[in-house]
Amino acid sequence: MEGFDQVFLLKKLKVLNLGSNGFNESFISSLSALPMLKSLDLTRNYPLGRSFPAKELLHLTNLEELDLSWNFYNATPNIQECMGLSRLKKLKSIALGHNDFNKSIISCISALPCLKTLDLSYNQLGGSFPIQGKF
Repeated sequence: MEGFDQVFLLKKLKVLNLGSNGFNESFISSLSALPMLKSLDLTRNYPLGRSFPAKELLHLTNLEELDLSWNFYNATPNIQECMGLSRLKKLKSIALGHNDFNKSIISCISALPCLKTLDLSYNQLGGSFPIQGKF
């Protein structure tokens, strides 16, 4: 990660696009050094891993928009890690298109308290969409 020390001096950074760079989950954790970050684009970072990075996102509490499309995630974290996402009280939009999630990602995403926009296009959801509750 040499060379990124200077990036973390940008404490007032609000929008960050790091798409197509091949970062891993530990890099996402290090973004907590950017406390004002509101929009994060990590599209097409294939080496990010195979599981949705719930634990790595927990410290990005000012985040409003997150794009993790085209990373080919295919696993959902355990329920405790998913419940931790409730700390992201400002996250309104998340794009998870072009991954390999199944329906279990819905239970993880449901922990996001203020989510208004969700993109799950081109995943492996299949069958009926698991929506519960009163309308």
